[in-house]
Order: sequence, then structure tokens, then C-alpha cells
Amino acid sequence: MRTLIDFDAAPAFAIPAIDARGGPTVCEGMLLEGPQGWGEFSPPADGGDTEAARWLTAAAEPGTVGWPDPLRGRVPIAVPVPAVGTDRAHAMAASSGCRAADVTVIGTADSLAGDIARVAAVRDAIGTAGALRCIPYRRWDVDTAVRAIEALDEAAGGLEFVEHPCRTIGELAAVHHRVDVLVAVDASAADLAEVTPGALADAADLAVLRCGPLGGVRR
Repeated sequence: MRTLIDFDAAPAFAIPAIDARGGPTVCEGMLLEGPQGWGEFSPPADGGDTEAARWLTAAAEPGTVGWPDPLRGRVPIAVPVPAVGTDRAHAMAASSGCRAADVTVIGTADSLAGDIARVAAVRDAIGTAGALRCIPYRRWDVDTAVRAIEALDEAAGGLEFVEHPCRTIGELAAVHHRVDVLVAVDASAADLAEVTPGALADAADLAVLRCGPLGGVRR
């Protein structure tokens, strides 16, 4: 067992993947072995040094200090479904074995019909008891978000939440007040760093915590 992480000996990987719009991409990174086990360092290719440093901290954590004791014995995971056609979306969700799905949506006037069909296909694949969320990647203005969320919620037979539909905290708050679907924020978004707890509570119901961009489980 190693006593320190040997970065020079860390195995690198490049795995074919699918991006949020359904196109081909590559997931690249390194596996870091420490005295407590292994960690994965795979920051986004378009991120800066500050973001990469947080990912490196998160990757070193499980192999050095280890993770805190778990609070739950079992945690359900979600299958990510990119902006692909309905048949492919259904197949991806059905073959995953997951009972939850994070579905990428575009939500523009010329793409909403495809988003609705994709959401309906995923709902059919995971069943009525499954948890279905929509991920628009902060693309929408307020009015677009309200229209799209209402239509997608109907197509899904109920969404668990929609994640970060708009870019600014003010826009998120406006959407939050106009829709019945729960609104989630990506807690690692850089522009939330200076937002007060009160403003955040006014803008969203949930916070999505991602280990890598936040800098580890303890953060």
C-alpha cells in the first residue's frame, strides 16, 4: 500500500462518452492511489486552474484521509440522459437499471417538442414510481423556463425537480415563485459564492451537491 500519492505513476484514462447534447466526447482523467484507497481526478476540459484544484482536492480525499462514515446504507443513483432521440433515451434509461433519471432538455421554441418526447420516453422506461429530473444547464430566461417547466412536468407525469433553469439568482427566484415544480440550484456554481442564505432560499427548494467541483465530501 502506498504511503503517499505518486502522481507520476498515476494511470491516466480516456473513455468515450456522450455530451449533454448527445454528441461524442471523451472523459479524461487520472486515478490516484493513496494509503486509504483510490480517487478519480477528471475535471472538465474547459475549466480553469481554480476549478481543477478543487477537483484535485476531491480526488485526493478518499485515498488519503478517507471519506466520513456514511449516513445511509443505500443511496439511489440516477442515469444521465443527454439530448438524444426518444428511442435512444428510452433504451439508455431502461438498460441502466436505475429508478431515477436526469434528463437534459434544451427548451427553445424549436426543441421543446423533442424535449417533451424525450421526457415522456424516459418516464415510460423508469416507470411511474421513478424520480425524473430535468437539467437545462441554465439556458433559459424566466418566461421560457416557466413555459418549458409546465410542459415538461405534464409530460413526465410529475418532475421531482428542475435543476438551475436560469443563470442569475434573480431569475431563479422569479421562476421559483411561478411554478409548482421544485427548483434546485447547482451548489458548485461560481456565481452563488456571494449569495446570501436568504436569497438562496427564495430562489430554490434544493441544492445539488457535486463532490468534484465542490472540493470533496467534507465541503
